[in-house]
Amino acid sequence: MHFNIFGRGLTLRVAVAITCQMAFVFFGYDQGVFSGIIGNPNWLDQFGHPKSSLEGIIVSIYNLGMFSGCVLNFVVGEKLGRRKSMWLAMA
Repeated sequence: MHFNIFGRGLTLRVAVAITCQMAFVFFGYDQGVFSGIIGNPNWLDQFGHPKSSLEGIIVSIYNLGMFSGCVLNFVVGEKLGRRKSMWLAMA
């Protein structure tokens, strides 16, 4: 049985556009939270008040970690399934 929830044509394009917009909103929210963490005095004390160039490297590594986590979840999640992937993410 083939079940297509979004159909074809305009309906599919609208669904893809809404999904992409939600992803950008969540990415922007995540970046806003991380900028608050970088400005936290406790974080600055922990990392020895890094210069702006080092902060840029830290933020870049954070973004690369998010990207690699997505790719890894795409590969591993397909084999483990939804529930086991969620348990692995919580571990």
